Amino acid sequence: MIYIHVPFCRHKCSYCDFVSGTNIGLKDRYLSAVETEMDLRMCAGEVETLYFGGGTPSMLDVADIVKLRKMVEARFDVSGLVEWTVECNPEDMSEEFLCGLLAAGVTRLSVGVQSLDDEELRWMERRHNGEDALKAVLRAQNLGFDNISCDVIFGVPGNGLDKTLDGILALGVQHISAYSLMMEEGSKITKKKINGVCEEVSNQMYRKIVERLRNENFIHYEISNWALDGFVSRHNSGYWNGNAYLGFGPAAHSFDGSTERRWNIGNTLKYCSMVEKNELFWESETLSESDRFNEMVMLGLRKREGIDLIMMEELFGSERRDKFVRSMKKFERFVTLDNRRCALTEDGVFVSDMIMTEGFI
Repeated sequence: MIYIHVPFCRHKCSYCDFVSGTNIGLKDRYLSAVETEMDLRMCAGEVETLYFGGGTPSMLDVADIVKLRKMVEARFDVSGLVEWTVECNPEDMSEEFLCGLLAAGVTRLSVGVQSLDDEELRWMERRHNGEDALKAVLRAQNLGFDNISCDVIFGVPGNGLDKTLDGILALGVQHISAYSLMMEEGSKITKKKINGVCEEVSNQMYRKIVERLRNENFIHYEISNWALDGFVSRHNSGYWNGNAYLGFGPAAHSFDGSTERRWNIGNTLKYCSMVEKNELFWESETLSESDRFNEMVMLGLRKREGIDLIMMEELFGSERRDKFVRSMKKFERFVTLDNRRCALTEDGVFVSDMIMTEGFI
């Protein structure tokens, strides 16, 4: 699994605190720094999934996206690559750009729709309107993309959720991700002390999404993600399953699948400068046994299939497994529990933070 972070945006949306900026003039320097990082880290191995996220990867030219792919091909075995995702904003999805991605071998698009209600989009300071988003996805489908995910943000003030779900479902996309509006510390709405809807209304919105997508035969395979049969995100599932992954670019994270976690500096200019000078451009940590156990609980309970209790015992021993099971028995309404697995029920999703905390060491 390889993730490449593209840290450029045309405009910073009101809710966003991701590492990104409008300094597209750094593009060539950034591309060079990513290649240098790959060489400095001397990584190798087989790659099953490739994900370009951001930021806004669709701000890059197709030639730049191909260049990044070739950097990977020159250093890794991609013969077994099964999924290559590129995140796109609707306003970037011209016919020329989409044809270029198809020709380059991109297999999956993740489209930042967020809403199809123009008032909500203006509140979020998105650069597209609802009609733009619908046309962009339809254009991609007509050109041959058959694995498309649409992102939705709920908890935004407004009444556009039904319109958004109706429109996206009418398109027949294969995957939907729905995220609750978060009051992130570095975002514009937090700095301006602007609130979204209350928690109760946000929960009602989430419940509506769950019910609508269930009725449309979407599999709710992770708290925020739904897919038609055969279209579960292979890359993102790797994160939730605790697989090893490599991240390149500013703010990108890496994990060795066991105890070592590493993340790059979250500033594009500093990242480029420090990589060029071969200075320390990352931080790292070694996870303790407690850290690894708690991550297994947190990530496992996010998934539809839940936590593999047999694996928990193999990794951490029967005493810790039994203690965890006892803690989960308090939540009969909210978890399903047997000798092999522990998973959240539909009601349990709404109190998942409390349940996870109870299961932590």
